Amino acid sequence: MLKSRLHRLARDPGARGAFFLIGGTAFHFLYGSFRLFTGIFYRSYRIDVTAFFYLSLAVSRLFLLRAYRESREEDETLACRLAGRVLFFTVAIMLLLIAETLMTGARVHYPFPALLVSGGYAVTSSGLAIAELLYLKRLKSPLLSASRAVGLASALFSAFVFLSDVLLSVALLPPVMTDALGLTMGALTLLFVLFLAVVLSRNPKSDA
Repeated sequence: MLKSRLHRLARDPGARGAFFLIGGTAFHFLYGSFRLFTGIFYRSYRIDVTAFFYLSLAVSRLFLLRAYRESREEDETLACRLAGRVLFFTVAIMLLLIAETLMTGARVHYPFPALLVSGGYAVTSSGLAIAELLYLKRLKSPLLSASRAVGLASALFSAFVFLSDVLLSVALLPPVMTDALGLTMGALTLLFVLFLAVVLSRNPKSDA
């Protein structure tokens, strides 16, 4: 059964687009939740403001999925079933993030492992965004503009997080500056998500 579904997924670029869209949603939701709760419970109740950015990216993808489902309901159902496999991948990422949390206090002395995890997130997030764009572009989907904006925001912020981790590890950027930059970018992204929500709510099938 799984083999037949995979064959169907391979033949339909629309289903692949939804598959990666759902994968990106799950990945950013889990990563954002992880950053938020570990900041509260394991870092002396210090809220990691960048977590709100990751959660906002997940919310923006949920709006894209809503519009996508209305235009391609059958393929969306198939993609939802197969997207469950993405959760196994995100669980593996979560295990790496737990390691990152344990190593956070030792970044100055042992920066490489933490930077490796941060760089892995940047590559994964950017890869998911690129996959979304490639498959939605094949469809010439009206959601392409919205997906491009979300993907660009995701890729840029991934690069920003990795760069800030590098600067923090070599003691060139104090933690308070990292939080301030994260809060600023998170606020701008939330405004973008609100705009996207209004556009898609008015006409889900129009070009956002």
